[in-house]
Amino acid sequence: MATPIEHDGALPMYAGESPATEARKISVGIIIYILTDVLLAIMFFVTYLWLRQTNTNNLWFPPGVTAVSHLELLWPAIALAVSSGCYIVAQLAVRYNMQLLFRIAILVALLIMLGVLVWEVVAMGHLPFTQYSGGYASSYLLLLGYHIVHMAVAVIVGVGITVRAFRGYYDATQHVGVDLAGVWWHWVVIFAIAFWLLVLMQPASLFY
Repeated sequence: MATPIEHDGALPMYAGESPATEARKISVGIIIYILTDVLLAIMFFVTYLWLRQTNTNNLWFPPGVTAVSHLELLWPAIALAVSSGCYIVAQLAVRYNMQLLFRIAILVALLIMLGVLVWEVVAMGHLPFTQYSGGYASSYLLLLGYHIVHMAVAVIVGVGITVRAFRGYYDATQHVGVDLAGVWWHWVVIFAIAFWLLVLMQPASLFY
């Protein structure tokens, strides 16, 4: 951590790196982490498609196992898209120092994310199959669990951002934390939409 040194009544100099430099390093680290998460998600999606195409031993849908309705994922994806929209409003509001709008928008975004998280956890416990019910079931549970982890991280981060927002920590000149959290927030929504599209398409096999 840089230590400020006063000099001749001017702005403080820093014995180490400046806060701006430290912020840039943190930003780069978080972005790299999110990029690795995106690559992992792509690997999961490609694996899903591959297993669907090969249908090893005809166990993608064993007898008695059917696909989850795409509506089960549609409304959560829509709700998360609304949450993302609220977060964008918050990002714009803080840049113009519109504190009331910023706080309301970030709180609404958090509450929607929390609501979808709770819904998905409950829904996961009521699915008509287990991880042993064929390729589709195990792949679906993996993707849904991964999505739930994404949302849980977003909620934890969102609570911190919201608390700081209501304490007046952010303003037009200091909002890096809001923007960095926003990158993850929007990625969670993109994953939800991609997950819904993947289940909706249920591509026909190319090999049988």
